[in-house]
Amino acid sequence: MVPLMALKHGIIQAELWKVYLPMLLLGGVAMVPAAIIAESRNRFREVMLTGILLLLGSGILLGIGWKNDSLNWFLPGVFLFFMGFNVFEPILPSLVSRLTTPETKGTATGVYNLFQFMGHFSGALLAGIFYGSHFEWLIGILLVLEMLFFYVTLNFENPGKKNPSTPPENMVLQSVNDKGVLSDLKTESTH
Repeated sequence: MVPLMALKHGIIQAELWKVYLPMLLLGGVAMVPAAIIAESRNRFREVMLTGILLLLGSGILLGIGWKNDSLNWFLPGVFLFFMGFNVFEPILPSLVSRLTTPETKGTATGVYNLFQFMGHFSGALLAGIFYGSHFEWLIGILLVLEMLFFYVTLNFENPGKKNPSTPPENMVLQSVNDKGVLSDLKTESTH
């Protein structure tokens, strides 16, 4: 969307970095406070709701900007999109880690990554399919999905805090030891 809108307004492909870089940097500002609030204050639900609202606002502004061929609406929509996206970037992997057991963490992370990449693929595919005369449908569908996600997140309970008394390196050693790996190695080395 951004390259097409920029091209319509005389911004050539070689100059797209002038659009993306400021939006990405400004949107990235949301990442650090989101991670701090979610992690240190255990406010994952509230941070997620904020991110969803940013994405909802983004969808509305992008739709208005696209329909009216206006960068004045479109660019703030891009900015809100990057902010909303960057709110989720640090906290979703952390949630996967918190909501799984040490035994299932690898599988859960793999499934999370699979769905993340499927989302990137399907998002680009749908944007290509709906581009043109049906673009308003895509915006409408996304807004409905975001509202549904907002509703589901309202009922989400914040997970418990990680055990702060156990440093990460000790947690790894404890996990390995719990599985009997260290004792198996000691037994094999004595034979």
